[in-house]
Amino acid sequence: MTDLGSSRFPWYAVRTKHHHEKQVALALGHKAFDVFLPLGRTLRSHRARRQEIELPLFPGYVFCRFDFRNRLPILITPGVFFVLGIGRDPWPVPEEEIETIRRVMASGLQSSAHNYLQLGEQVRIVSGPLRDVTGLVEHLGASQLIVSITMLQRSVAVTINPEWVVPCKAGALDPIPYSQRLVGSGPIVGR
Repeated sequence: MTDLGSSRFPWYAVRTKHHHEKQVALALGHKAFDVFLPLGRTLRSHRARRQEIELPLFPGYVFCRFDFRNRLPILITPGVFFVLGIGRDPWPVPEEEIETIRRVMASGLQSSAHNYLQLGEQVRIVSGPLRDVTGLVEHLGASQLIVSITMLQRSVAVTINPEWVVPCKAGALDPIPYSQRLVGSGPIVGR
């Protein structure tokens, strides 16, 4: 039996039917593919009670590692629409973006889905469970690191300690300390 989800193949974003992400991930896992479906916990109110449920951080997408030349088993899976790409050419998700999302999920920090940010301050985390992860910072009452999957134009927000963050200056080896970046101008979120 061949290893269909071998680590030598790239990750792809598989577009699914609305609310079918978990079923597609389970089906692809049963077909021996390496599947990643990041889930976040959220509170939902239903009638007079509140319930914590797990929802996909990237609604409508499941990440799967496979050989694109052998994509038929993916495409015939119930609930799958297509593999994300440009025209007929697939567009792999960079390994480092998948690894960053995995680290966010494993950190135990509160995370949630977030709108994609094209503009914003790129930062590097210098301490804590997400040390050496890079992303964008947005001020939402509390400091949050925004980790983006570029090709999906979707992001995950994770609440962090502002002292863990140093902005990355384009072309510089030494980041500007976050506290110096904020002097006199308030938090810089984007342009």
